[in-house]
Amino acid sequence: MPPHAAPSAPPTSPDEVVARFLAGTLDPAHWTHASHLIVCRHVLAASDDLEEAIAHLRTLIERHNARVGIRPGHGGYHETITRYFVGAVAHADPPTTTAMLTDPAMRRDAPLDHWTAALLASDAARTGWVEPDRAALAWPTTFRPPT
Repeated sequence: MPPHAAPSAPPTSPDEVVARFLAGTLDPAHWTHASHLIVCRHVLAASDDLEEAIAHLRTLIERHNARVGIRPGHGGYHETITRYFVGAVAHADPPTTTAMLTDPAMRRDAPLDHWTAALLASDAARTGWVEPDRAALAWPTTFRPPT
């Protein structure tokens, strides 16, 4: 969004979050943790393959970041955190909006239950999957990238 443009009203439903995000019209202020989870659920629902879903989500997030002026490596896309939340949403039962927003595994800071802050802040974690160094995940990490 150009710096002089007025922000739009907040989305009023999960469907509106997804529609605006996919259209490239979701304001940066509305790209919240809840919005990330909602878009993640949408992408997962459209694919039977976690790797395909992760690749698509990565592309969408990087496109959004570029549109709003976030450069790679400057607070934008984070591979390990994205994969953590894809796993959390994929293994939720069921991943309704309310369930996602109240599930302790989907708190914004939930990855810190599994990784130290130092490891999550590393370039390795930003650019690829790193195994947890604090506690194992409650779901299998079947979404590891192929080697």
